Amino acid sequence: MKYTITTLACAVILGACSAPAAPPVAATDSTAVASTPPEQNAIGLYKGDFGGAPIFITINYTSPNHLAGYNVHKGLRRNLSGAMKQEGDSWVISLNEPGDHPYDGHFELVFDKEFTTAKAHWTPLDKKTLQEKSFTLSRVKHTDGTEDASVLNYPFTSDQGEMYFDEDGSCLFDYYPKLTDTTNAEQSITLKGTWEQRGDTIRVNWQPNEQFPKRNSIFILQFNEDKSYSTGLEGEDITFNKMVAG
Repeated sequence: MKYTITTLACAVILGACSAPAAPPVAATDSTAVASTPPEQNAIGLYKGDFGGAPIFITINYTSPNHLAGYNVHKGLRRNLSGAMKQEGDSWVISLNEPGDHPYDGHFELVFDKEFTTAKAHWTPLDKKTLQEKSFTLSRVKHTDGTEDASVLNYPFTSDQGEMYFDEDGSCLFDYYPKLTDTTNAEQSITLKGTWEQRGDTIRVNWQPNEQFPKRNSIFILQFNEDKSYSTGLEGEDITFNKMVAG
C-alpha cells in the first residue's frame, strides 16, 4: 500500500513538471497614445499677404486622400478642394478653387512639418489677365483672454447698419445707403470684406462697392474711461456701438 501511494505521488509530480508552460502575457503600456494622422495636423486657419491685401485660407476637412476648405480675400469666398503629400520634412498641399469665377485658380502650399508656416504659390486659371502670386502663410492663433479688446463675437451697430467680424477673416457690413443727409434707403445692402486687427486698429479690405470706393477702411476701437473694455468702433465717418447681450 505504501509503495502504491509513493508511485502515484511521483507520477503526479512528473506530470506537473512536463505540462506545457502558459504563453507569456504581452506587456501593455498604459501611457501609449495613438498618433494623430498627419493630414489632421493641417486643419486650421492660415493668413498671408496676397497682392497687398490679406488672404485667409481655412482647411476644415481632411482624410488620407482629400482635403477641403475655403479662402477669403477682399470679401470673396471660394471653396477649396485638393490633396496632400509628404516630400522630405515638408508637406505639399495642392488646392483648387471651383473654376466658375474669373478670379479662380490653383494653390500650391509647402508647409513645414509642424504646419505653422507655408510657402504658397497661386496660379490663375486665366493667365492672360491675371498674374501668378507667391506669398507666405502663417497659422493664425487666437489669443485667449483678449475678448474685451477684440471685435470677434460682437456685432457693431450704427445709424447706417451693422458690422460683423468672423474669426475666419471675413466681415460683413449690412447697411442702408444714404439718400440724403437725413434719410436712408429702405433696402439694405450687404457688403463683404476681409479684416485684420493690429492693436486698436481694424483694417478692412472690401469687395468693389459704392459705399467705400477706396476699398480700404480703417476703424479704431473705442474704450470706456479706464480702457478696461471696448465700447465701439469709429471710422469712415461712422460711429459703431458694440452690441453686448445683457
